[in-house]
Amino acid sequence: MKIRIYSFSKTVLLALVASLSYADASAQLPALKQCSPSLIPNFVVGCTNGGYINSVTTTGGSNNITNNSTGCGNTSTSYSDYTTSGMKVTQEAGKSVTVNVTWTPNTNNPYFIESSITKVYIDWNRNGLFENNEYIAPASVIPTNPHVHTVSPSHLTVNVTVDVPAYAKDGLTRMRIVTGADNHIYGFNTDACGNAKYGEAEDYVFEVINPCVPPNVISVANVDYKSADITWTPKLNSEMYEYVITPVDTIPHDTVIGFSFTTTPSVDVDTFQCNVKYYVLVRAICDTAGKTTPNWSKSAWMRDSFVTNPCCHTPVVTVDKVTHNTARFSWMPIATALGYEYAVTTVPSPPQQGTFTTQTVVLQQGLSSKTNYYLFVRSRCTPTPQSDWTMNTFKTEKTTSVDGLNVQDGFSLDIFPNPVTDRINIQLNAEPAANAFITIFDLAGKQVYRGNVQRKTILIDASEIPAGIYIVKYTDEIHNQINKITK
Repeated sequence: MKIRIYSFSKTVLLALVASLSYADASAQLPALKQCSPSLIPNFVVGCTNGGYINSVTTTGGSNNITNNSTGCGNTSTSYSDYTTSGMKVTQEAGKSVTVNVTWTPNTNNPYFIESSITKVYIDWNRNGLFENNEYIAPASVIPTNPHVHTVSPSHLTVNVTVDVPAYAKDGLTRMRIVTGADNHIYGFNTDACGNAKYGEAEDYVFEVINPCVPPNVISVANVDYKSADITWTPKLNSEMYEYVITPVDTIPHDTVIGFSFTTTPSVDVDTFQCNVKYYVLVRAICDTAGKTTPNWSKSAWMRDSFVTNPCCHTPVVTVDKVTHNTARFSWMPIATALGYEYAVTTVPSPPQQGTFTTQTVVLQQGLSSKTNYYLFVRSRCTPTPQSDWTMNTFKTEKTTSVDGLNVQDGFSLDIFPNPVTDRINIQLNAEPAANAFITIFDLAGKQVYRGNVQRKTILIDASEIPAGIYIVKYTDEIHNQINKITK
């Protein structure tokens, strides 16, 4: 995964700081969007003749409400909005509060109501809507055990346990309490918008204490020379996370925003540089609704660091001393290398593997003349296993013998390297016959070397021979061959 790796100075970061002055949106009750377009619940008859919510109290909160003997608060709409009354229930995320709802039925004919259902909705995500997961359901399976008031035996008060979820947004939100009945018994289809024949709805302020805090732990795993898997503890009240990965040891100012974002508590990166210390900074973005980017609700930064594995550099290769059947490859040593791999092919595709060597100079023999070759070399290291392949191209020369290799009865010799340096290697393809000699002449006919040949492989010290073109003559009792070399 490619991401932005930030490399900035503390001065640059601090220069981005903006002076901000804004009202905290979490201190404002979100605008109501439920039951559009009227924005109020709907009942056919309502609470005038069908029973009503007589009282709502809470217990267990850090702040509780008591609203007794309210009667049918609004005979026209059967909806009462107490969000501006100053009453407020407050509780921390992860804790619970009990909402106690008392219902007064109409037991007079013809409106005799035997039972009514109570449903409690709390807008946990503060979006102005009451969604399915914001209905405070009973512990048992609905509809077998809904929160129901009954006249006989008298059960006019229900107690609804509200567990404030960890994902609830911090700040003020709306709690709606709805009772509903149809045809004298509770109406199970009653919802946040009423949709019942008889009933009433009331709204209250519920304050959630769930501040935006950073992840507890950042973990870095599977680190190699260019990649790492980074995870952190999730915060359930976050909408997303902002993160920075940088080799600079600094922390951005709280008001600087706009680095990299993700909705998951992890990121996998494969664009690091080897042998570099990186700093990972993560913070939670908890609330963006109705806010400009600088004013998002966000946590402080959590920071950790790690170092990528040492570099395994690719060798810089030189190809020289190319003849018709040999070539020399060399490169400077790599400090972290345990060895090297090389391969010589006639195709440009990198090989799966090559020949291992601990040397930095290789004399490749047995090549074909007048052929294009591709040389691949890479370093082998630890813990970084290997570098990338480097590729060089070269072409061998045509055969350099004076008389077309002077092959006699299948007998031949190879001279390498050609051009020569300080040594001349001569390889016979058969054992020498009696009285075998190698003689080297310059173009003026002056002899510069003569030696007896005892074996198929001959090594001649040419360090004292001046640069120029020379004739190499091989003779024995059977063969006579002449080759040309250059130094």
